[in-house]
Amino acid sequence: MNKEKLVISMDKQMIYLKIVDTTQEFRELKYKWNSLLEQCSNPNVFLSWEWLFTWWEFYSASYQLCILLALDQEEAILGIAPLCFSRTSKLKLKTLRFLGTEEVCSDHLDFILKEGREKETLTLFFKYFEDNPKEWDLLDLTDFREDSFSLSSIQAWAEKNRFSFSVDLWTLCPYALLPDTWEGFLSGLSSNARKDIRRQIRLFGELKDVKYSFVKARDDVLPKMERLFYLHTKRWSTLGQEGVFHRERFNRFHVKIAELLFNKGWLFLSYLASSESIFAICYTYRYSDKLYGYQFGLDPDWKAFSPGTVLMARTTESAISQGIKEFDFLRGEAPYKHKWAENERKNVRVLVWNRNFKSAIHRNFLSCLARSKKLVKRYAPDFVIKVLKFLWQKAGLAGE
Repeated sequence: MNKEKLVISMDKQMIYLKIVDTTQEFRELKYKWNSLLEQCSNPNVFLSWEWLFTWWEFYSASYQLCILLALDQEEAILGIAPLCFSRTSKLKLKTLRFLGTEEVCSDHLDFILKEGREKETLTLFFKYFEDNPKEWDLLDLTDFREDSFSLSSIQAWAEKNRFSFSVDLWTLCPYALLPDTWEGFLSGLSSNARKDIRRQIRLFGELKDVKYSFVKARDDVLPKMERLFYLHTKRWSTLGQEGVFHRERFNRFHVKIAELLFNKGWLFLSYLASSESIFAICYTYRYSDKLYGYQFGLDPDWKAFSPGTVLMARTTESAISQGIKEFDFLRGEAPYKHKWAENERKNVRVLVWNRNFKSAIHRNFLSCLARSKKLVKRYAPDFVIKVLKFLWQKAGLAGE
């Protein structure tokens, strides 16, 4: 994209646009980036510099960096559009995506906007897209929270400029609001859940040489992460599946991010252990007053004792004691999540097509594919659906 500085006037104040397209420039933004994030109305760990820069380190081969910064007259950052161009887009589309996409499952991606300056900052970003129509064909922005200020703004902008766009459900994220006490939390659960949790905690308490703990030293992060990978893979292999931790790059990303977040005080890696070994691990992030539950590792040999229930209980109780106000279980509707969380957030995918021939072809292709998807799901045998589901995912129609 053209790196010439764009200037607009909002309420008699000038704001400027700067493009960051090198890794070194991205690296140098660390402290200013996180400072701005703390000034946003709804910050989360997946928008932190640590998460997104680490993602860039491991996944940049498929992308070209295109971070947009909105600056005031003193060059303080008012907003960040954490974007990149995909190098592998279908039909050779020039496709802009959020940093943090692909396999790492970053939830709640968004523009990073200083509270109170959201409207003017987004106006600057959108103005840049308008003034550079030959530089992009498609905005493909996933994992917007449905209540995002940016979401309603981008829809209004697309309609005003006659860009075709769609907003579709991408993932569902269950979450639990945490009161001030553990007993207060339990009282908000269903009667059956409450009884089961108390019973499992009592039975576990009768076992000898079993303890609950969490990682307290940086040197302990790597061995505990490796144990997480092992337990998660072991459990899923008993179900005839691979699980998520069978990919080398994915695992290396998580080791690096776990160590970085530990240094920030944002990693909460809790576990249950016997005198012989760790048999359950809960991998979560603690950011601001929220806990983000990323993944579990559970030894199937301990299945009869419901270690997942006990570890969730102890982890939630510990979070409450530390003043955490929400447990976000992130994407996926695994049944255990609804035992603990009665609330749900929707993450959506926003597609905005530019007004050109390639974009029109892509839009019509996706439209036809979506209609065929509905017909196939209604009439085709299960094995055909499985094959086509794989193709739909490759085409970017499936959220998970």
